[in-house]
Amino acid sequence: MRLTHRSHCLALLFIVLPATRGLSDDELFSKVAMDSVFTTASSKLTNESEKTTLTIEAEAAKVDAIEDLDELFPLAKEIDEDAVRELGAIRVVSQADKWRLSTRMTLQGESPQVVFEMALVTLGETPVEGERAIWLSLMEIGQATPSTFFAVNRESAEAGKPGQLVLRSTLSAVGLTTESLRSKLQSLSQFAVEKSPAWSPLQAEAAKSTVKPAAAEFSLVGQWLATPVSGEAYAIELKATVDGSGPFQLVHVKDSKSTVSSGNYSLKEGQFSLQADAGAPLVFPLKWSGADQFELEIGSVQVNFSRQK
Repeated sequence: MRLTHRSHCLALLFIVLPATRGLSDDELFSKVAMDSVFTTASSKLTNESEKTTLTIEAEAAKVDAIEDLDELFPLAKEIDEDAVRELGAIRVVSQADKWRLSTRMTLQGESPQVVFEMALVTLGETPVEGERAIWLSLMEIGQATPSTFFAVNRESAEAGKPGQLVLRSTLSAVGLTTESLRSKLQSLSQFAVEKSPAWSPLQAEAAKSTVKPAAAEFSLVGQWLATPVSGEAYAIELKATVDGSGPFQLVHVKDSKSTVSSGNYSLKEGQFSLQADAGAPLVFPLKWSGADQFELEIGSVQVNFSRQK
């Protein structure tokens, strides 16, 4: 059977699948002090006073260690002026041969590393000819290059959509410069192009966008919670808009660290925008599931927010 056949092949690769366990309201409130979240306006890390002071050499864009995305984003903009800041990630696009490659960058670990996830192809619902041999070939390539390997991102597949083949790699964030970051992205692009005969047969037709405009009868005003994976939570308060824009306050908790930001939000034709007091605006497709629940598409992850009453 096709499903059994593909499932066997996918099991040979590293599968990127974040846990989808939600936290109960009581558990979340124990992790996030909601009263302080919605009454304390700050766009700084709550433990900012404990952060290590960074030494910056402006001309070389060099730091001792990149510790958060605010420090990584200027380097990304030097490489791709259209780089986009997402919640929890930065996305850049590079052109290599005939391929236009989108790469998602995140920071992980106490000794921070930049994690790269370069999107290659969307997997089709119908198996391609010789698919088993293709997966075996990709597995062999990954075994030969342990620091750079192919993986299957199944986050969208959990919502009934095809998965995505990605090229995954890491780079230490200590002593990171614009040039070392550029070199890493170039080497990943070159690797992807060189190995394209192995993975390109899996390419499916581009999926059509399913984002719909927000229903006019539903209001964003209120307090909302989301727990996309275990140990991570978002809490946001949205106030009434004036001329399509209103104030917001957001707290993001991950690995016991919290970041609070504020600014103005807007919603237009299904596009939800957050303009913080500092930095570039963040824009995400928004889809309603009802008057008390909506879904934000943050990168390739679908994050569900529920209204708090």
